[in-house]
Amino acid sequence: MSVNRPKVTAGSKVTGGAKLPAAPKAIVRTKAVAKKKNKYELTIAIIAIALLAFFLALYFLTHTSQKTVAKQSYQTLPQYVIDAKDQAVRLQVILQTSDNDSDWLQKNSQQINLIFQQSVKDIDPTNFRSGAGLKAIQEQLKDDINSQMKVNKIQAVLYTDVIVQFKDEGGDAAAE
Repeated sequence: MSVNRPKVTAGSKVTGGAKLPAAPKAIVRTKAVAKKKNKYELTIAIIAIALLAFFLALYFLTHTSQKTVAKQSYQTLPQYVIDAKDQAVRLQVILQTSDNDSDWLQKNSQQINLIFQQSVKDIDPTNFRSGAGLKAIQEQLKDDINSQMKVNKIQAVLYTDVIVQFKDEGGDAAAE
C-alpha cells in the first residue's frame, strides 16, 4: 500500500506552517568534495594527455633525425646546341653523383664532356617536344656516360636550360 505524500524540499512549507530544515552540512560537503574530485581527475587527464603528446613528439623527432640523408655532388656541363633541319635545341645539363664520387667527377670531367657531346649528337631533336621524350633523353645521356666510362656513378642528368627553336620554311625561327 502506497501513501501519496506531497513532494517536499528543503525550506518548503508543509501543512501546519513548519519548515523543513536545510540540507545537512555533510551532504553539502560531499557535493563540494565530488566537484573537487572531478576537477582533480580532469587535471590529471589533461596532464597525462600532454605528457603522452610530448613523448610521442620527442620519439618522432629523434627517430627522423637519425635517418641519414645521402649527400650529392653536381657538375655542370657546358652548353650544347643541336641544330637539325627543322629545329634547333640549346641544352645545358648538370650531372648528379653521390658526394663520395665528387672527386672522380672532377677528375674525369673532360672525358665526360666529350662523351656528352657525342651522345647529344645522336639525340633525335623531336624528343624535346614531349615530357616523355625529355625523360628518355635524360636516361639515354645518363646510360651513355655510365656505360662508356664503365662505371655506375652518374645518378641523374638534370636539365638546367632547354630551349627549342622551330625553323619555318622561310628561314625564320620561332622559339618555344
